[in-house]
Amino acid sequence: MILTGGTVLDGTGAPPRQADVVLRGDTIEAVLAPADRVGTDVTDVTGKIVCPGFVDIHTHSDLTLLSNPLAHSKIRQGVTTEVVGNCGLGVAPSEEDSTALRAAVAYLDLDPAVRITWRDTDGYLTAVAAAAPSVNVAALVGHVPVRAAVLGFTDRPATPAEVDRMCALVAEASAGPPVWPTHRCARPSAPS
Repeated sequence: MILTGGTVLDGTGAPPRQADVVLRGDTIEAVLAPADRVGTDVTDVTGKIVCPGFVDIHTHSDLTLLSNPLAHSKIRQGVTTEVVGNCGLGVAPSEEDSTALRAAVAYLDLDPAVRITWRDTDGYLTAVAAAAPSVNVAALVGHVPVRAAVLGFTDRPATPAEVDRMCALVAEASAGPPVWPTHRCARPSAPS
C-alpha cells in the first residue's frame, strides 16, 4: 500500500514534509519523496497528516480493554498504545478473592462481566493478549494492588517482612523480557 500526497510528521521532531509512505503488511517499508506512483493499492491522503500512532501514557483502561477491546475512542484519535496501571491503581497482582480489589478499582470499568481471574501480572497480560485489543498495552505496577496482595485493605503500616514481600511482587512483575507475551503487551516498569 502506498499513502500518497500526505504531510508526514515522523515523530522525530523533524519538520513536516510531503512524502509518500510505502507499507508492506504492518511495516513501513519506505518514506519517499512525492512522485507519481503506479500500483493497485495507492491511497491519496492529500490534506491529511501521516504520522506514527500516539501513546496515551495516562489511562485507566486496565479493565475496559477486556470489556471492549476494540477501543474505538482511542483508535479514532490516533492512539495506538495505552499505558495502564496509572495513579498507583491497576489490577495485578491480586489475591485469590479479588472482590475487594475489584471494588477498589471499580470505576476503571463498570462491566460486571469482567472478572479478575489472574493472580499476577503475567496472568493479567495473558488475559489482555487473549482479548486481542486494537491497541498496544504497556503496564505499570500499581502500588494499590501490590499492597492489597500482601496486606489486603487494612489501615496499618506494613511490617518489614510485608515490605519485603511487596518489593518481591514488584520485582516479579518487572522481570522477564521487555515485551511479553506478544508485541501487544509490554512488561510493566518498576518504580525507580
